[in-house]
Amino acid sequence: MSGRVRPGLAAALAAGALLLSACGQAQDSASPAAASSATAATESASASAPTAPEPSASATASPSGFDRTAVPATTSGPLGASTMPRATALGPGWKAYVDNGSPEEGYTGNGTPVVARDPRDVTDAMLPFGCQEATYATPVPVPVHALEADYRHTSGRHAVGIALDYGTPEAAQRFVDVYTAAMRACVAGGGATTVVTVTPVAVPGAFADVQRDTTDGTVYRELVVPAGRVVRLLDVEGEHTPLAPWTEIAAAFPPAPA
Repeated sequence: MSGRVRPGLAAALAAGALLLSACGQAQDSASPAAASSATAATESASASAPTAPEPSASATASPSGFDRTAVPATTSGPLGASTMPRATALGPGWKAYVDNGSPEEGYTGNGTPVVARDPRDVTDAMLPFGCQEATYATPVPVPVHALEADYRHTSGRHAVGIALDYGTPEAAQRFVDVYTAAMRACVAGGGATTVVTVTPVAVPGAFADVQRDTTDGTVYRELVVPAGRVVRLLDVEGEHTPLAPWTEIAAAFPPAPA
């Protein structure tokens, strides 16, 4: 079962698929992450961003019709840079980050911090590695559109924001139900190496979780904020990476597309 980038953030696209949760090699109690996340504020940064690299020749079109051979767009359906919070909302030291990837890594960027992603690739890689089998019993619902936004802290740690457009509030709630149940099912025992703790956030519908690999010490913190047809997630690499309180970050999320 593929994991999330927690950075998986430690995020990586393997063969064009977004690896949203890789529990990678431990580094100072957190694995390296292929980060992502940006916002309206990031657009100014993207103006001076480097030119996007050539797309990987090995990438192919996905079952959902996403063209992995093309340089990804900066929007996906109604989702754009203004869908995710500004980097400053994460707290001091956070900035928008341009992750251009490479053909060797199996994915490409577009020269900006905001990148359209294959909806199926994102959800296929949504759940963390090392959980009990019950965690993977129900497939994560696939959205209509998916957008990734990247952030980086001055400490070198990464964060990745993902916006998922499910088309209707009912479909978005189905995702929340399945995802929450899966996270709660990731507990110790039965050979599992990852433990997830889910906690509420004082914002309607929002919740947070902490994903900890008990073998290598990797830790990712995640915020999930549903709003109508759209669900937004923010993953932060490292247990002690400086971060504003979840309640403040959730409140700073821009209005979701109607």
